[in-house]
Amino acid sequence: MLFLDKTIQRYQATKSALKDFHSDLFEQVHKKEYVPCARSIGLYKKKKIFFPHEACTDMFTDYLIYSWPEKGKSIVDTFSAENADHLSLLSGMRRNVFSVFGVESIGNHRLKCTDLLREGLVEEVIDVGLSRSASSGFVFISRLLKYDDFCCFSGAGFPAFSEILLEGILFDFASFLDKRNVESPADLGPKDERLLEAMIIKQCVHHRAYENFSTEDV
Repeated sequence: MLFLDKTIQRYQATKSALKDFHSDLFEQVHKKEYVPCARSIGLYKKKKIFFPHEACTDMFTDYLIYSWPEKGKSIVDTFSAENADHLSLLSGMRRNVFSVFGVESIGNHRLKCTDLLREGLVEEVIDVGLSRSASSGFVFISRLLKYDDFCCFSGAGFPAFSEILLEGILFDFASFLDKRNVESPADLGPKDERLLEAMIIKQCVHHRAYENFSTEDV
């Protein structure tokens, strides 16, 4: 489907390029990292990696390339690119924010989203699929990518479909910050940011958030 809106055309081109680039980056990760990564986010059971839903596969790949290994730099941080398009993508990918987002309003393929873990942070995000399947008040966990004045999600996410799940995430989040004696995620170091992400994803997997995953692709 063609859109006259140039912003939407940019969205479609960016998402297509991201999908290809994510595949390229995934191939750069050594297979020995798969099991410890899957274990860290709750996708390892009975000595096997398990993906009960496509959303889990996407989240595993997302965490693996953006935030793994736990104690070192991720493939996104260390990848060297010469292609101008890849350099532009990497720039946006390195400014990623993984969080819990609440949808305030939807209009014209855009979502006004509040970051529920970072007080006062509100973003206008281009997402054709979510703008069709979500509604005001929808809460979900994903990774936000910023390219100058353009924002989109990485493509991996889980819905916070119940109050129990959301309350559990927010409780664990507050406890996590308290144990590290910091007031906001902005005060965390890279390692703790990754541990926080893993903790949130684990909660989603434990509560089977993937069973409520629904979006309309473009």
